Amino acid sequence: MTRQIIEILKKDFFLSLTYKFNFFFQTFAWLFSLLLWYFLSKIIPQSQFSSTNGYFPFVLTGISLQSLLNTILYGNSIRTREHMLMGNLEFLLNNLKKPYFFLISGLIYDFLNSFIRIFLILIFSNILFSFPLNSFNPFLFFISLIFSAISFSAIGNLSSSFVLIYRKGEPFSHFFTMVSVFLGGVFFPLAIFPPIIQKIAYLTPMAQGLILFRSSFFKIEIPFSVYHSIIYFIIFIIIFYSLSLYLFSKAFYYAKRKGTISTY
Repeated sequence: MTRQIIEILKKDFFLSLTYKFNFFFQTFAWLFSLLLWYFLSKIIPQSQFSSTNGYFPFVLTGISLQSLLNTILYGNSIRTREHMLMGNLEFLLNNLKKPYFFLISGLIYDFLNSFIRIFLILIFSNILFSFPLNSFNPFLFFISLIFSAISFSAIGNLSSSFVLIYRKGEPFSHFFTMVSVFLGGVFFPLAIFPPIIQKIAYLTPMAQGLILFRSSFFKIEIPFSVYHSIIYFIIFIIIFYSLSLYLFSKAFYYAKRKGTISTY
């Protein structure tokens, strides 16, 4: 299992090296985004965000986790579609001990890529915009990213299963992204919602992930302990991530039996 996953990771890494300018374009886009939010935060009342030392640290942590969401959520479905178009998807999955090893290796690769990007963003923000790191909690930082990534990947895996069967772009990721950004507290605090919507919002992985992520930098006000968020993620991952791997394997064997996995 480990050897096969490492081989896929090596393949993805060397493939990414062929797109050398992609890193520079992404870096420029992020720097531009940081400048945009930094100056925008100057016209927003800071009293509403006292627990995060202002709006800029609040929104920076939000868009950082959103970048993880986008990378993890779309990574495997895009990878599935690309291999399908190249005509080697069936060969690749047949040579794996379990078809879902393809998804696990994709998750690891996308997580490492996102982790490095988020880490650099926070360091640059500390240097350029005085983003506070004096209360940094490494434990909460790591588990917030790991738990969030696996949870987001569960939805992304469903999208990959959809691509296997229908060979088209999938609807799950786009809908999940919109709901997560709106209810997750990326750009505004959940406290502005009516109580019933707040309860619904706290059921989303993005909201729980941001609670842990922001708690690794600030002492934020939340209606429950961070340990409740940890328990939430453990339950979510056990149920939905396991289910997503099972459904992907079923989708692969179904598409293989129908003879549609190599067509597009």
